[in-house]
Amino acid sequence: EGTARANRSRPALTSLSCRGKGLVRSQSVTDDAPAVQPSRLPGIVDAAPGELGEPDPSLAEPHALGRIAHSFDALRVRPFRRVWGANFVSFAGNWLQITARAVLIYDLTGSTAALGFVYFLSYLPQLVLSTPAGVLADRLDRRHLLIVGHAAMGVLSVAMGFLAATGSANVWNVGAVSVGVGVLQTITMPTMQAVVPSLVPSARLNSAVSLNAATVAATRVIGPMIAGVLIPFVGVEWLFFGNALCYVPVIAVWFLTALPPRVPVARAGMVEAVVEAVGYVRRTPTLKVALLVTFVIVGLGSIYQPLAVAFCTGVLAGGDNDLGA
Repeated sequence: EGTARANRSRPALTSLSCRGKGLVRSQSVTDDAPAVQPSRLPGIVDAAPGELGEPDPSLAEPHALGRIAHSFDALRVRPFRRVWGANFVSFAGNWLQITARAVLIYDLTGSTAALGFVYFLSYLPQLVLSTPAGVLADRLDRRHLLIVGHAAMGVLSVAMGFLAATGSANVWNVGAVSVGVGVLQTITMPTMQAVVPSLVPSARLNSAVSLNAATVAATRVIGPMIAGVLIPFVGVEWLFFGNALCYVPVIAVWFLTALPPRVPVARAGMVEAVVEAVGYVRRTPTLKVALLVTFVIVGLGSIYQPLAVAFCTGVLAGGDNDLGA
């Protein structure tokens, strides 16, 4: 009887234990004491999934195939899909022309210096006119600018083909046509980049930008490869004509594709806009680094493109120009 009385008077021991998602208080009881339901400590609330270490299913990484499929989301938008397909054909045709021009110049001169000179002339407008071209893309109707620009590049490609076909091509007239093509490309490229956000919803913009970048990289490989196969059979002049045909899908697509109207904004003059853009780049370290890297890559790292023809002809083909492409 004394022992039972002592047990009934003994204070219950309190212990803390971690159960499930939070801390709970459990009370040790004797055989005679009533069971006490566990109670949650003040201030302790249910933890969110993943807060205490267990995986949160909603944050799980998507399957690899799902990530790949997501990168093509922009192609579900019909206007972008049409523009992207036309641009793919146009970019591939442009590399047909670049390769054919290098083969033509090297066939005429046998000089790597001439190759580099014509290549420099073709990219000189991008070095000098990129900022004014961006201002034009902001001020003029972008759709009309793309139609006129690609039509003009098609005419210059036909002119280059006639120079090659008639035997009147030389470093100077090919270089002059290359400068004209470079000016038009300097205008159309930023214009094309500026219209992409108007073609897709914002949720698919990353996909659209990635697809455009992949197109440029892929056609850089596919275009010269196709040119190397065709040149021994059809000659360089038909690659210029073929490039002119590659602009037709782009022109047709922009006749069929409408862009939403832009909100009018107050604009300064052309010179003031260029000065403002240069000043903004100078004040933004990230842009300065990006532009410097781009300048180095384009100015120095891409020199392999015209010299590849000389290497293939002189080394891989043993001096045979018919196989040098």
